[in-house]
Amino acid sequence: HRKIIMQTIGVKTVKKEGYIFELSTNKTGQPLCLVKKILTSGKNKGSYKILANYRFRTDEARKVYISNYLREIQKDIDTKEANKKAIIEAKDKNEIPYKVGDIFYCSWGYEQTNVDYYQIINIKGSNIKFHKISQYIVKDTQGHDYANVAPNKDSFIDEPFIKRLVINAYNGKPSYHIRMNSYSSLYLYENGEKGKYSSWGY
Repeated sequence: HRKIIMQTIGVKTVKKEGYIFELSTNKTGQPLCLVKKILTSGKNKGSYKILANYRFRTDEARKVYISNYLREIQKDIDTKEANKKAIIEAKDKNEIPYKVGDIFYCSWGYEQTNVDYYQIINIKGSNIKFHKISQYIVKDTQGHDYANVAPNKDSFIDEPFIKRLVINAYNGKPSYHIRMNSYSSLYLYENGEKGKYSSWGY
């Protein structure tokens, strides 16, 4: 089949979870399928967005297309429900996958790559207290304007701060995210003495 927009005859509607399939035929009797989705938020809430508009060689081909489309819709619904359940269960258990002493890194920059390291010094509920620590250049990694840098555990600098742990889910399993600021996040450091790549400009 190929994408096309044509005059339709005898429209039949099939609805499924906010999706609408408009089934019709063109003047030559070829099956058509227009797929729309109702918008549930934003200024256009309640209106429809066209997702697909196809012409098929046979009615059977159209049936297969719709069947596959409905299967994907259901799969998406099941995934969202599983993710929602995973988040609720993770919050109920209140299990934080990190501990005091764990080191996190934050990598940011545009024309250069800045790396900062932070160590957990306290955990209270979903509030995690971090303290920035110093770093060192890993031996035999330095070039003209780059090097790998690794953290100095317990070598605290600057002032501590608190960040909130956000629980999300992916494929039915909980995932955890700590946002540092508007342009970067904190990630668990697991590179040992290898460090993380850092570069600087002149």
